[in-house]
Amino acid sequence: HFDEAGVIVRVADPSLLVLWDAHDWYELFWRERAAWQDGRIDVAVFGHALLEHALTPGKLLVGKALVVAADRATAWESIVAALAERIAFGELLRDPLELRPLPLSGIPGWHPDNGEEAFHHEAPCYQPLRAGRRYPVALALPI
Repeated sequence: HFDEAGVIVRVADPSLLVLWDAHDWYELFWRERAAWQDGRIDVAVFGHALLEHALTPGKLLVGKALVVAADRATAWESIVAALAERIAFGELLRDPLELRPLPLSGIPGWHPDNGEEAFHHEAPCYQPLRAGRRYPVALALPI
């Protein structure tokens, strides 16, 4: 999953992770729009299929995310290196359930319609949390 639809998410504000864990997409993407613009949460796309699908205008994209709890000043290079090391040692990505779904289309600027509040009430890429589904704790740097 990670090579096809993978994204790495750096989260500096733990309250955003609470919204994400609850699949409270409206709050995460509409009410907290500023967080996606001021660096309290940001994304690096890894999956090649996501990059290919991004060429299709209007497509509703959902990535599979590894989440790192790190300060905004933490360099992406150090995050990627730390994750690569954990993957290489078999400590990470042993189970697809380690990945969180992230509707990329909700991130400000990713989809032409997400600047409208109605998008965040009705977008089919926003799925509810499945009963019993729990996500792993965000990896903290240094990891």
